[in-house]
Amino acid sequence: MKTPDDPGEESKVQVSDGSGPAPLAPQDAAATGAALAGGNMFAAVNFVVDGKETNPGSGGGYEFDGETAKGIYEEALTLAERYRDHMQAANDLVMYAQPPAEDTASVRFTEVAQRSWQVGAEHVADLWKFHRDLAEKLGRALGVYEEAEDRAGKDVKNAGGRDGNDEGGFVA
Repeated sequence: MKTPDDPGEESKVQVSDGSGPAPLAPQDAAATGAALAGGNMFAAVNFVVDGKETNPGSGGGYEFDGETAKGIYEEALTLAERYRDHMQAANDLVMYAQPPAEDTASVRFTEVAQRSWQVGAEHVADLWKFHRDLAEKLGRALGVYEEAEDRAGKDVKNAGGRDGNDEGGFVA
């Protein structure tokens, strides 16, 4: 892939020299910026699964065979589900925590604890979003979402009538 800064050089995976994290590749920096702005962290990342690119023409990215991509997709879905459950539990803890007594020390201690738990809940929410976004992007690369959309479209069409030719609609 040609980079704008050095059009004559192929881009290479950047590796840390041990003094800190490796510098971000341009597409990864863009994705990180999108994630911080609330977008999908993997929107700008190119996954290549069995030669099929998620962002055709962007070059670079991460290449997987179908089996590996499916394994990562399934693991990301599992982790997203777990983090969603943990996120809900953490939010409940923050919402329902009450001081044991209405004295100043108990109230202040509970307020500090709630803020600490809120920070933890926000971190778990970030982990949930990371894994959900990864699963979504890999799912698109694997065609999981297209298959589900096709199936849903056929189901809706067939729900209209026995022959599938009438428009169907609301039945009272």
